Amino acid sequence: MDKDYILKLFPELDSITDETVKEGAARAWLLSLKESDWEKIEDMPWIPGVAEFITNVDHCRGTAKIAMALGRALIEQEKVELNLDYVIAGAVLHDMGKPLEYSAKGGKTEIGKYLLHPQLGANICMKAGLPAEITNIVQYHNTPGEIPVRTLELEIIRSMDHCHADSMLRKHAGLTVRDVFTGATPKPIKK
Repeated sequence: MDKDYILKLFPELDSITDETVKEGAARAWLLSLKESDWEKIEDMPWIPGVAEFITNVDHCRGTAKIAMALGRALIEQEKVELNLDYVIAGAVLHDMGKPLEYSAKGGKTEIGKYLLHPQLGANICMKAGLPAEITNIVQYHNTPGEIPVRTLELEIIRSMDHCHADSMLRKHAGLTVRDVFTGATPKPIKK
């Protein structure tokens, strides 16, 4: 497994203009895979045991596509200053800690019992030499409460991750994000 393997799985990375960010993002996914018990990244379901109707790769790519569209619209139409490379990398990497949280054999890994994928992913980002801004996106993309620095890039990923997650749960399982993460009894959503 090498950089080309990652770029084939995540073609959105080719839109990154800063080669060090693109290389770092590929390196981070390779490190995540190496430190996990998964043989291939694309084999991992989005949420093992809960949402196995799409893969984690599909979820990260879906989040990246809508985050990129929003980022481009904000830049082009609204003349907002943001780092689109960080949006793309953050979207592709936001759930990159999941192979370390969940075992390919089923259930949580030993470290996954104590740390969740955002913290595990942030650790990988630091090992991969990615900028602090991208590490911040990965660490806080779904964290409630106090966040030290709330960049626009982080807020885009937080919102688009939730948007993609909710739309996939509604489409495939008749659930909402709230149903899954609050432990509510799953009920079909009325059309």
